[in-house]
This record gives sequence, C-alpha cells and structure tokens, in this order.
Amino acid sequence: METIEKKSFLNKLKEKLSRLKEKVRSITPGQLLTWAGWFSAAAGVTVVSAVISFLIISTVIEVEVPDLSGRSRVESSRLLSSLGLNLAVSEEVFDVYVPEGYIIEQDIPPGTYVSNDTSIKVVVSKGPEVRLIPLFLGKTVNKAEKLLSEETLELEKIIRVHSDTVSKDIIIAQHPDPDDWTGETITLIASAGPYEVTYYCPDFRGMPVSDARFLARELGLVVIERQLQGSVVVAQVPSPGEELKSGSTVTLTF
Repeated sequence: METIEKKSFLNKLKEKLSRLKEKVRSITPGQLLTWAGWFSAAAGVTVVSAVISFLIISTVIEVEVPDLSGRSRVESSRLLSSLGLNLAVSEEVFDVYVPEGYIIEQDIPPGTYVSNDTSIKVVVSKGPEVRLIPLFLGKTVNKAEKLLSEETLELEKIIRVHSDTVSKDIIIAQHPDPDDWTGETITLIASAGPYEVTYYCPDFRGMPVSDARFLARELGLVVIERQLQGSVVVAQVPSPGEELKSGSTVTLTF
C-alpha cells in the first residue's frame, strides 16, 4: 500500500515538474532551488531529491541581460551575480566623460536573453588621462596650436579679447593654469589687439614739427617725415578730414 502511494506521489510530482520546466524562463536559479528543496522535503525520500537535482542541472535557464552602462564595476558585478551571470572586464581605457571604475560599454546588448553562467564582457573607464599642462602664455596662436598637437592635448576653444598692451594673436591666459594636472580640454585666451578707432585726419599744416609729432603719437598714427629744411609742416598725406584708423600712416612735409 505504501509503495502504491509513493508511485502516485511521484507521478503527481513529475506532472508538477513538467509544468515547472515550461515556466523556467521566467524564474531565477534561486527560485528553482527553493522549489527543489520544498519538493524534496515533501517527499521525504532520497529518490525524489535525486530526480529533482537532475532536472535542475539539466535545465538551461535563460535570463535577460541588463544595461550596465553608467553603473560602477562593483554594482554591475553584483547585479549580474544575482541573475546568475558573470562580469568579465575585457579592457580598461581612459575616458574624459565616464568616471573611473564605471562601465563604458558591454559586448552583449541589453535585452538579449542568454543562458545562466554567461560572462558579459565590459570596457571599464580609467577616468580622464591626467597630464602636466605646458605654458602657453606669450606664445602666438599658431605656436600654441602646434604645441597642443605635439602634446596630444585637446583644444576646446580660443577666446579673443582686445588689448592695448599685447599684440594681436599672442596668448595672454589659459585654463587650466600651467603646471596643473588635468584630463580636461584646454581653453586659451588670445589678444585681438587694440580696438580699431576711426579718426578724421587733423590739419597738421602750419604746426611746428614737434607739435605735429606729439599729436600724431596721441592718435596712434605712424609718421613719415619729409624734411625741406623747415620747422613747420607745409604739406601732408592724407589730406585733412580724411578717415584714418589707429595705426595708419601719415606723411608730413616740413
């Protein structure tokens, strides 16, 4: 009688296990092991436990691969482990935008179903590459760009500002500062030279040469002198009233 009851119980158990296998894609290994323990305890026999263990081992469980981008290496490892998957670091690279120890990419796309115990290969960030910044101050824009290329540094932008004291295209500031350690891009500030000021050419005729020279310098004009043994300006080019810009040339005859 006891043998008949055990056979009946085993038949029912096989039916339950059959239904369990159909749903196995939607359960985790941990859940399956829990159920196995419950069935074994209910049967109270070694045979039942052996049957269930065999079915668990022979069953291939598939799980969905999660998105690891933006997660830390430790967090990703724990997440994969909870799903019965493994984390494998294939490469570590410098990256300006992804913090050190965080995942940049993975070989198996998120949403893909794989068998349990599959290894997901990832590329991990080493953070930005930190290097010593050279001195750009006083260099021309062309020389600064050449130095950036030689040092394999990335130029973010060049900001140009007017200056009355620094010649055009000379670097007057930089970020980061010289001798700083950085993985950032470089920003340079270059002189755009003085503002262009427009004048109406004054009438130098009849002025003593010394007064004419002083006025020309104050206006930022370059004077070319033609001397005819006099001390008073008698002619000029350009003519009085014509437009001039700072730095223009004026020829004075005296």
